[in-house]
Amino acid sequence: MKYTVVAISGSYGELISETIKMFGCISEYSTLGADKGHAILITYPWEYYDHVMTLHFITKIKGEYNNGNKESFQNWIKFFYNPYDFNDPNDITVDDWANHVIDAYKHIGIHDVMNGVKSSLVKRLTNNLPYTEIKLHDIITDQRKVLFELAKLLKTRLSVEINDFFHSKFNEYQLLINPYLQAINNRKLTYKTDNIYQYNYIHNLGYPGKYPTE
Repeated sequence: MKYTVVAISGSYGELISETIKMFGCISEYSTLGADKGHAILITYPWEYYDHVMTLHFITKIKGEYNNGNKESFQNWIKFFYNPYDFNDPNDITVDDWANHVIDAYKHIGIHDVMNGVKSSLVKRLTNNLPYTEIKLHDIITDQRKVLFELAKLLKTRLSVEINDFFHSKFNEYQLLINPYLQAINNRKLTYKTDNIYQYNYIHNLGYPGKYPTE
């Protein structure tokens, strides 16, 4: 059985896929979808966009740039809130990033293609593919629960080695993104607007009845 982890970049899809391989199973990670085997969807509501955006920036945009792939950054920077100020992602400070995320919250996630909710990810599956949902909230707050869910799905034992691998990689990610997330949270506290919808969006109050949550 092949397990395809279908997830938005920045929502730990690669980590889940690598962990499945540690269990001794065949797995791949895809942002596009799946048509064979069994899909694993990593889902999240819009209030996790800052977390997902930040991990994507650090691991993909900044990470690939530092590994010699400049093209990803050159394509991505066009959508930055102030693109003309930066020629290198390493020059983007945590405060610059916080301003970008606050600006992005005004529009990112409104379009279904950018959404990590289950109803959006299911659309990326074909052939009535069976799937299992893993919530990003659980990955962030209860890694042990996620590992036991994977072990149950894969019908195998959770070893100390797998547990240590998952937590080690997860903690590495947290060390990278925490300064950025703290800057975002600080920026949220000082954000002021006359537009109640933008205020609700940025302060995680939501748009009741307007955007899907699952």
